[in-house]
Amino acid sequence: MRPPTRIAPSITRALVVQRNAPRWLKMLEKHGYLTAT
Repeated sequence: MRPPTRIAPSITRALVVQRNAPRWLKMLEKHGYLTAT
C-alpha cells in the first residue's frame, strides 16, 4: 500500500526515524552528541 510517488521512500524513512526518535535521542545523549541542543 505504498503511494506511487518518488517521495514515498523519504516519507517512510522519516516515519521510521520518527518512530525510533526516542531511542536515537537517548543513544546520542548517552554518547554526548546532543551538547549542541
